[in-house]
Order: sequence, then C-alpha cells, then structure tokens
Amino acid sequence: MKLHIPAIGLMAVLTSVVTTAASSEELKIEGSGITRDVACSSNDVGIYGANNIIKLTGKCDDIVIHGTKHEVTFESANDVSVSGSENKVTGGQADDLSVEVANNEVTVTLKSNGNARAELEVSGAENLVNVTLESDTKIEVEGVGHKVNWSVASGIKDPAISISGANHEVKKVN
Repeated sequence: MKLHIPAIGLMAVLTSVVTTAASSEELKIEGSGITRDVACSSNDVGIYGANNIIKLTGKCDDIVIHGTKHEVTFESANDVSVSGSENKVTGGQADDLSVEVANNEVTVTLKSNGNARAELEVSGAENLVNVTLESDTKIEVEGVGHKVNWSVASGIKDPAISISGANHEVKKVN
C-alpha cells in the first residue's frame, strides 16, 4: 500500500515561506534545510524549524529565530530574539537582543535608537554571546553557564549588568 501525499501539502509542511501584507510586512520562513537570501525593508522576519541558512540584508524590524541549528546573518534590526538550541547568529546592529534556551552562539553590535537604552537578555543554559556596545546598554544574565563577552565603543560607558543563576562568565574584552 502506497501513501499518497499531495505535493502542495508536502511542500507546505516541509518549507513554508509566507508573506502577508499588514501595516508592516512580515516574512515567515519555516521548515528544514532552507537556504535563502532575504532583503528586508523594515519588515518583521520569523525563522522557524531546523538547519536553515538565512542571510538578511538591509534594515529589518523584529527578527525572531526559533528552532535548532539555524545559521542566520543580518545587517540591521530593531529587536532580535533567538530561542532554541545550537543556533548561530551573526549580526550587524540591533537595538535589543534576547537569547534563550541552550547552546546558541550570537555575535551582534548593540546600539539603541534615540534616547532608549539598548538591552541584552540571556537566559537558559550555556549560550555564548559576543556584543559590541555602541550606546548605553543594560545586560541581564539568568540561568546556568552562559559566556557573555562585551566590548564598548569609544566614548561609551560600561553597561549596567545584572546576573543571577550559576557558573556564568561575563567579561569585558577591550
């Protein structure tokens, strides 16, 4: 007995790329093993699934990366949220960064827009975060075994740092 799955249904399950029009266009990339270059125009981007390689160019609004073993690069974003495990995210500049769950590796420059303070939040276990700070920044680290390496641009004061949990390494590298 053969199992017949319509091609359209199978494609929707394996790789779904949906763009919806709203006040801000949102691009959703969902699936496994997708390689794609995406030009942002101040839109939100959501990346879900596993083993996707995504290159985001231009200015994105909010970027959500959820799943496992994604490789994502971006040039600029308002907020970046990384959730899952073993994701590798390399960025240009973001206003705020959130990294949660475990074993993610993220490298970003934080610079707030306007008078607001940039924020970095790290939770879960054993995430590695490398940040260059180009504005006043607040760093919060919770959970177990995170490594946060931070440096500051010339003329920028050291960040306000809050740490809870166990076995963290949070250090200035310049």
